[in-house]
Amino acid sequence: LVGIGIFGNLVPSEQGPVLIDGKGAFATIGEAVAEASEGDVVLVGPGTYEETVEVTRAVEIRGDGSDVVEFLIPFDGPAFRLRDADATISGICFLSRTPADDEARRRAIDIDGGLVILEDLVARSDVPASYEFVRLNATEEGSVIRGNTSSGEIIANRGAIATIEDNVLLAEDPSGPPVGIALRRADVDLIIRGNELNAIDIQTGIAEVSGNSIHGRTLGESEAFGSCGIALYGESRPVMTGNQVWDKEYGICGDVEVQGGEIYENDVGILFMDRDPEDPDPPSSVTGAVIRDNAVGVQIGGLPPGLFITDGEGMSGEAVLMDNAFCGNGVDVQAEEDANVVEDGSTEC
Repeated sequence: LVGIGIFGNLVPSEQGPVLIDGKGAFATIGEAVAEASEGDVVLVGPGTYEETVEVTRAVEIRGDGSDVVEFLIPFDGPAFRLRDADATISGICFLSRTPADDEARRRAIDIDGGLVILEDLVARSDVPASYEFVRLNATEEGSVIRGNTSSGEIIANRGAIATIEDNVLLAEDPSGPPVGIALRRADVDLIIRGNELNAIDIQTGIAEVSGNSIHGRTLGESEAFGSCGIALYGESRPVMTGNQVWDKEYGICGDVEVQGGEIYENDVGILFMDRDPEDPDPPSSVTGAVIRDNAVGVQIGGLPPGLFITDGEGMSGEAVLMDNAFCGNGVDVQAEEDANVVEDGSTEC
């Protein structure tokens, strides 16, 4: 499976295509990482690899480029398993080969602890099936996932702290499941900015969500994402700033605070979901946004199909709409009979 490559001016011996400067060449990435010292750079040459690489120390794993370094995600584990490692991985293409009749979910990179940087990676699948690009647990402040392209999702779990920016996370095939970023624990703290993706799903946790482009309808089902471009529920209430959301059944769903951005060409642009009228937090709001060419621009009250809410009994819609521009919608604002709506400063686009 492994080919022999050239790394700039460094040429590995015939022993293998993976090189640590000053320590020789190795047949596999795992062998090289096991021999690496803190701070070493493991250079991965062109070829096809299949293994589970255990990373437990501060190393950089630098592929020769995602166009020439292919990593087949193993059927029995992740491609990389990082444990309390201040590691950097770049320049590799991961391939998930999930058979259409196999329900097991593949994972390219599994992280538990450490300050981790993932850059210039590609992940794709040979069939329209759900798989994980990255799963984050207990990452340290300063961790970054930047400039990657993936048809697999990013899942943030226990204690994940990271900046996720400038990635493309889109389904390769519209018959497949949606792709995006999901927050799953209250102690998650993410900055999500400048990404292009199908969906963001925030069950709980803290997030800054700004400058993203969320779009695209897909037919496949996903464990992480439903019919909303951005979905917020539970106790999470991040501020949404300057995002573009289009071509979704529901653009933004939840008890949310939206500032600026453009919401267009959705069935429902923004759905302020039912909330407890005794909730002490300020009501949902949207300020300074352009809301155009949706069947319904803003809907106050109700729940989208398939979104899990533990108890909707006795809840009512509540929203503040300030200084927004509406145009081309079938209906600008649609509210349930018992909804409490404050609207001021709305204009035409």
